[in-house]
Amino acid sequence: MTGDLSEADRSLLVVMSRVLDPSTLNAYTEMLPIIPTDPAITEFDNLPADTDEQTRHELAERLVAFGDRLRTEHPALKELRPDVPTGVHPAARTLAVAVKDLYNRAQIDVLHRIRCLRRTPPRTDPT
Repeated sequence: MTGDLSEADRSLLVVMSRVLDPSTLNAYTEMLPIIPTDPAITEFDNLPADTDEQTRHELAERLVAFGDRLRTEHPALKELRPDVPTGVHPAARTLAVAVKDLYNRAQIDVLHRIRCLRRTPPRTDPT
C-alpha cells in the first residue's frame, strides 16, 4: 500500500501515525492507493531544491486542486484531528518539524504556497 510513496512520504506517514486520531489516520490510509497516481504528486516527489518560482507556483495550484478532490472523496480529511492529550498545536508542530526534516526547500515552499492558496478566497469574475 505504501510501496509507491516516496521515502519522505512514508516517513511522514509514520509521524502522522503518532499524532493523528485513528479515524483521521484511517481516512489517510484509504486514500493512499490513489495518491501516487496523480502526476502532480510525482512532480512534487521529484522536485529539485532549486526549482524556479513559476514552476513552484503552478505545482502548488495543481496540488490544491488535487487536495480539493481528495477532500471531496474522503470527507474525513477535511480536518486533522490529533490523538494527543496536548491538542492540535503540538501535533501541528510535530508535523512541521517532520516536513522540514524530510523535504527540500522547494518542496517546503510548495507546501507553504498550498497553505496560502487555500486561505485565499477564489477570484470571481466581476462581470
